[in-house]
Amino acid sequence: MNEDMIFNLVPKKASGGLPEKAALSTMSWAEIAAVSQAGLAAEYWSVGDEISVSIDGTAYSAVIIGFAHDDLADNSGKAGITFGLKQCLSSSEKMNGAMSNAGGWSSCALRATLNGTILGRLPAALRSVIRPVRKKAAADGEDETRIDIVTDSLFLFSEIEVLGDSDVGDGYVENSWEGEGSQYPYYTTAANRKKTQNGAAIGWWTRSLAAYTAEFFCTFNKTGAVSTGVANGNAGVSFGFCV
Repeated sequence: MNEDMIFNLVPKKASGGLPEKAALSTMSWAEIAAVSQAGLAAEYWSVGDEISVSIDGTAYSAVIIGFAHDDLADNSGKAGITFGLKQCLSSSEKMNGAMSNAGGWSSCALRATLNGTILGRLPAALRSVIRPVRKKAAADGEDETRIDIVTDSLFLFSEIEVLGDSDVGDGYVENSWEGEGSQYPYYTTAANRKKTQNGAAIGWWTRSLAAYTAEFFCTFNKTGAVSTGVANGNAGVSFGFCV
């Protein structure tokens, strides 16, 4: 093997030790994390770009939904990239075992499942680069002022993060209280609010509790429109994470 052949087998690096620009789907999670932490993700890729993630042997698409959108839990600034599952997990889940939204996202069973069991099922290379972020979540269906700030590695999106600021007045958006973040660029396209599970359209959970209720969380239905679901009912799960 001559020297030119050996050289061509070595991955090319851009200045500063970063990888050269290439399609997101061809990059390793370590390379993606290096670019993200250098603050250059938006120069390499675009909102809507996808990469495959295997969970329990099933391939899902993780799509870039925004850049520099979420606050890092260590107070070091913004996470470079926020990803979201393009589809829902193959199994539906309940938000809580009981018909109650008490405590909202911070206290719900699905949050514990996401940041425990499901996080543990992600590929090790991905787990090693996920950066915990702070998320805002309403805690009381009867009190718009109770907004928790929680730290999550995996999280559900809020209604406003998907729908945007469709303010109907009196402190709430469509079905949820205000104050749970701002819309991700990916979800400004209404078609991206539709989700599938095993190839079929499905309604999916948000982390927002439904305002003026004690039993419901906000959802998006099969057509991508806002709706609600009882806390102990089943719906699809499409989570987000930051790198």
